[in-house]
Amino acid sequence: VATGEMLEGNSCYVRITNFDSRCAEETIAIIDELLAKGAEALIFDVRNNLGGLLTSVLGILDYILPENTNIPLVRMQYSDGRARSIYSLEDYMPNAYKNGFEKAKNHSITKPIAVLCNGSSVSASELFVSCLRDFEYAEIIGETTYGKGVGQSSYSFTNGGYLYLTAFYYAPPL
Repeated sequence: VATGEMLEGNSCYVRITNFDSRCAEETIAIIDELLAKGAEALIFDVRNNLGGLLTSVLGILDYILPENTNIPLVRMQYSDGRARSIYSLEDYMPNAYKNGFEKAKNHSITKPIAVLCNGSSVSASELFVSCLRDFEYAEIIGETTYGKGVGQSSYSFTNGGYLYLTAFYYAPPL
């Protein structure tokens, strides 16, 4: 869930409380709206964000960062020894740009960016912070993040329940 507002001095504040299935679309719409209102800088707040979907964080990163095929957004290491580097949302999820993430492709933001984080910034929010840091695209302000470093796969049951299993370790770009 994302919310945003203009601040004094033509900066915009975007709060991302979790990277759920609506997050990328909401965040991109908020950024577009605030930039149209004249925002000259962006502040992202992922404090106390417990993470969420890799697709959501990758969609937002694709929208913010310039296209770069030399450095992955995330490196994944699976328990069976396989490794994978992900360079874009579409690299992770083919056809993503045709299925709800159209605005993320070939876009980048050239305004100054700051990111607020704390010890309760976990998982996908840590990936968000580390990508913007490693690409030297944002100033990071706050505390050391939680340090989770693992991703889960979820499996749904017919009774409405879910099973979450740790499926991979992840590492930031650099």
